[in-house]
Amino acid sequence: MTETAAVSVAVETPRHSAVGGLLDYASERTLPPGTLVRVPLGRREVPGIVWHRPRDAAPGPVELRPLAAVLAALPPLATEWRELIDFAAAYYQRGVGELALAVLPPEYAGRSLRGRMLTPDDLDADWRAEIERFRQRPAGQFVLRMYREERLQQPA
Repeated sequence: MTETAAVSVAVETPRHSAVGGLLDYASERTLPPGTLVRVPLGRREVPGIVWHRPRDAAPGPVELRPLAAVLAALPPLATEWRELIDFAAAYYQRGVGELALAVLPPEYAGRSLRGRMLTPDDLDADWRAEIERFRQRPAGQFVLRMYREERLQQPA
């Protein structure tokens, strides 16, 4: 039997819905918070972000559904960004996933402007072009500089 890890995922659901908050899924490996994923939700597959869960809020002894896909082409979203989303979601009384996925560019959130869902196979050419456009903008240069600095500060 293969050992699986439980990961908490923020998906785009309103805070006051029956499915508000973080949802737990089974993963073949432990994923760092901020990793973009696709998860089953009801009869459909939706984009999500692996999120940190307080240690005292571990998932109960239930059978978890597996992740549909891990979008490993991009590095995990930064800790500071996730903390800002946590703060803003609490302040504006919104779900973390609702806010987090709303502020990401459509391509990063797994939604295409053409109305179809992106899959990991779509990432190469489309994502390279989008990342290059992002790098050219001042905001993109700032984010990439902050990401590099954060990576340099992390212990090896």
